[in-house]
Amino acid sequence: MAAEAPSYTVLVVEDNPDIVVSLQDLLTHDGYIVHTADSCAGAHAQLRAHCFNAVLLDVTLPDGDGLEVLAAIQQMDSHLPVIIVTATTATEKTVGSLTLGAFAYLTKPYHREELRQTLRRAIGVKELAVKAQRAEHLLTESEDRFRSLVESASDAIVVADGKGIILSHNRSTAMMFGYQPQGLIGRPLTVLMPSRYHCRHTAGLARLEATGSGQLIGSVIELQGLKQDGTEFPIELSLATWKTETGNFYSGIIRDSSQRKQTERALDELRRRHSLILT
Repeated sequence: MAAEAPSYTVLVVEDNPDIVVSLQDLLTHDGYIVHTADSCAGAHAQLRAHCFNAVLLDVTLPDGDGLEVLAAIQQMDSHLPVIIVTATTATEKTVGSLTLGAFAYLTKPYHREELRQTLRRAIGVKELAVKAQRAEHLLTESEDRFRSLVESASDAIVVADGKGIILSHNRSTAMMFGYQPQGLIGRPLTVLMPSRYHCRHTAGLARLEATGSGQLIGSVIELQGLKQDGTEFPIELSLATWKTETGNFYSGIIRDSSQRKQTERALDELRRRHSLILT
């Protein structure tokens, strides 16, 4: 069984009862749910009470200018398409309405098929806007969750560009290396490593930029980190890289292995003593 077509709701703002009846018949026949208002006040009340997929709006209403309703709709929902249907040919009411945010304008007497096609296009644009808005919202939520995860990580996480300049880092990075929050942004990665590693780092980065591959990507490396006060400490580093249209980017996850090294040394000493006792 074929799925039912979605029902779209249209607001018709028109004070001529004959035109209202004609539009109701046409739109209801095409499957639309139709609400009507014959004044600016009535239009505002309908817009507050219901959600619409499109609005057909006359600009000459008994209690005001329909363009004022258009302005109110723009403030409420800039993606809601408004089709001006007017008997006037004044430029400010027709072409001028487009500059104020109207989707299109039709002059009376309107052509029924032209109105149908214009309304379909308008609703299609509205649906695309809603989907884009929803996708943007989901993307923002995903980014927020990822940012929260990165910030709450106990390991240091650093992102740098192809020149080795730090673009972002989490709180743990600043704490681990003894910097102020965000204190490493814009600085070279070399500030996190002893000077004896600098030449090897620069050569490795140049090789990655030239070939797109490196022996250290994806593996865990044990080396020494450098705190801001000049203190060296053992770290475990895992690297990743990705490429975009704007260039290559690199991320590093850094773990302070000082505690593990101390534990290993203590175990080694315990084994050594145990061996001496047995001999």
